[in-house]
Amino acid sequence: MSMAIKKAVDGDDQEKKGSEAVPYYKLFSYADQYDILMMLIGTVSSIIALKTVYLGIAVGIATFIRK
Repeated sequence: MSMAIKKAVDGDDQEKKGSEAVPYYKLFSYADQYDILMMLIGTVSSIIALKTVYLGIAVGIATFIRK
């Protein structure tokens, strides 16, 4: 059975099941110490990377402004 026919037969029930919203507090309820550490490292790394991007943009602008 092709995918289009199967979707038409099954209806939209499967799509609704996959897109149910999860409360924010339950999103992290199963996180252990390793997960929390990885989220902390990712947050700090993204802040550092963003500052580096801002520095690169500022240097690029400064080269065009320079006389």
